[in-house]
Amino acid sequence: MKSGLVVSSLAGYFFVSVDEQLLMCRARGRLKEKGLIPVAGDRVKISVEQATATFVIDDLLPRSNHLVRPAVANVDKVVAVLSPKQPRPNLLLVDKIVALACYIEVEA
Repeated sequence: MKSGLVVSSLAGYFFVSVDEQLLMCRARGRLKEKGLIPVAGDRVKISVEQATATFVIDDLLPRSNHLVRPAVANVDKVVAVLSPKQPRPNLLLVDKIVALACYIEVEA
């Protein structure tokens, strides 16, 4: 079993970076039963399904943190980028982003 990093997901497929390769994987059914859905940034354990020669995600390693929107995990730093003039900056949105970063104990 190898470990890798989920880079992105699309239509039930997860793209996992393993040893400088990008592998297309599916999640095992038992993960879905537990309510665990891999997101970008998750560290995972993968294996090869012998019958179909496809890669599957067997397990999720523990997350240090998790954002719902956008769906990412194990975030180290949050940066808010705004335009100074057009469109007018939404300072309430910046406050929400900074507050969320503080809540999950991530540097903003």
